[in-house]
Amino acid sequence: MKKIKFNNKFIIVMYHHISNDKKYLNAIDPIKFERQIKYFKKNFNVLSPKKFYEKIKKNKFDRKDCLLTFDDGYQSHYKYGFKILKKYNLKGFFFPMVYNPKRNYIHHLNKIQLFLKVNKDKMKILGEIKDKIKFENPKFFKKFNKILKRIKTKNFYDSKIEIIIKRLLQRELPIKLREKICNDLFRRSKIPSKIINKFYMSTYQIKRLSSLGHEIGIHTNAHYWMSSLKKNEQKREILKSIRYMKSKKLIKKDWTFCYPFGDYNKFTIEILKKINCKAAFAVKNQPMPLKKFKKFELKRLDCNIFL
Repeated sequence: MKKIKFNNKFIIVMYHHISNDKKYLNAIDPIKFERQIKYFKKNFNVLSPKKFYEKIKKNKFDRKDCLLTFDDGYQSHYKYGFKILKKYNLKGFFFPMVYNPKRNYIHHLNKIQLFLKVNKDKMKILGEIKDKIKFENPKFFKKFNKILKRIKTKNFYDSKIEIIIKRLLQRELPIKLREKICNDLFRRSKIPSKIINKFYMSTYQIKRLSSLGHEIGIHTNAHYWMSSLKKNEQKREILKSIRYMKSKKLIKKDWTFCYPFGDYNKFTIEILKKINCKAAFAVKNQPMPLKKFKKFELKRLDCNIFL
């Protein structure tokens, strides 16, 4: 366990997959996850949602304050995350990405992660994507090289080629085209059904987390890059998520938002302020300063920096 000093700052830790399966998922091992939780319990003041709202209203946090956040609503958050938090009497902030009752439903975000994990030849994948664009949309293909040049490839998590593939299929290509390519690559990767069955938490599981004092926040339905949408499109996506969560009685009067991919712009913040969101979580991979922090741009640290 890597011990890191954060003088005059507080930390918000971000988790995604928690799993023993390294073949198909980029995940933190449950044993290492519990080791981290034990470390945070001992060395930090892990805030409950109730305590967080008290502090965010006062715009005042203390050194060694800590929040634990979980993105996308994976089944492993319930199987491992919830149970280990319960063991140490801690509360977390959970941001389910989507809900779909279909047993084998997988969001395109996770399809990309899965087929990139099992296909080692990333250049071949990029070549296939390029050929598919050329065949399906020759007009768009003319802009392909220009698009590649504008993709920023510096990233904490992925290689340069992986970033390019992800950005093309998450954001840069027209929606119908990127979904078509993504579905084809995913289907040909032949991911075992045991991996994709019950990939996300059920409504019952999310409601149980909420009833036991964990925060259930908004993370949108489609998980788009918010800055790639027009202001009215952003508003529609956010409000759709809120209506769904309210219909299931999963968010309360005070609620928080987590930016998909950590991405947002001034319009996103304007919308959230107007609809009475209390705070919003980005990524940044930095601790938060105790003074002059922005509650709609709360920086988080990836759990892997503590390994």
